[in-house]
Amino acid sequence: ATAMRDYKLAYEYGSFWKCQTGAEPWMLVNVAEGYRYYQKDEEAVEVSRYALSLPLDNGSSLHALWLACDAACTGDFDQALELTSRMKLEAERLDVDYKFLHDLLECMLQLAYADPLRKPTKFKQVKAKLRDIHWQYQHKGILALEPARERLFHAARKRIYLNMDTWGAWFWYYLSKV
Repeated sequence: ATAMRDYKLAYEYGSFWKCQTGAEPWMLVNVAEGYRYYQKDEEAVEVSRYALSLPLDNGSSLHALWLACDAACTGDFDQALELTSRMKLEAERLDVDYKFLHDLLECMLQLAYADPLRKPTKFKQVKAKLRDIHWQYQHKGILALEPARERLFHAARKRIYLNMDTWGAWFWYYLSKV
């Protein structure tokens, strides 16, 4: 359903996920995406955590990616790193939607773990990367169809600004769109 961006169907079907026996992580990706589309992030997190408690399959890494992004956006970078260790993802093989998430996560983690002396340089690199990934995703006409990913993008920008905690970062966050 989410491959066709039919989030209404994914959401409606997803409301019964707890009653379904035999649900596998790859099936629950649609459920989590449906919840996120409708800003039911807590429910999406519950679905993803449950999916990660099941035997691993192709969807497990996608759940871990969403949860790692959530953790990084709240500043829990150790949790984000722990979740990334559970991912079996090759960034270049991800579809455009999950590549977008992967790149946002990478930007947040690169800045979070940057050497303090190199942090201003890393901040410039991260800003350029954010501008590029945002433009690519928007240029393909996808961002308007993906409010959950747009919200995540803005949360990632805020976390990056908070990590820098400088006037330059403040101006970038509040005065630029990307």
